[in-house]
Amino acid sequence: MAPSDNKLNCCTLLRKKNRETFDFLYAEFNSQFYGMALQCLGDEELANEMMILTFTNIWKDLDKFNGDNSQLRSWCISILMRSLRHVNTSDKTSDNSEITEIPQLKSVSV
Repeated sequence: MAPSDNKLNCCTLLRKKNRETFDFLYAEFNSQFYGMALQCLGDEELANEMMILTFTNIWKDLDKFNGDNSQLRSWCISILMRSLRHVNTSDKTSDNSEITEIPQLKSVSV
């Protein structure tokens, strides 16, 4: 099988929500995405929570991914950034006194 066939197969398996392929995706991107979240949030616990939220959203939205392997990282980063914006927006509009203050997002280079 040619390398491009492997890449196509990876995206096809992800769209079908193949757990083993998703685990590979997680292993491939988690450290980098954690670093980005930590840089934006400045808090390890919040960055860990952000990884749970982000990869849950990636899993839920896999069937919406229409790109190829070269676009997969960018698509996943867009979900991470959407999750980060959501956390920041929720903090500003929340009236739940039990939620600790989430720091303002810092800019992150991709």
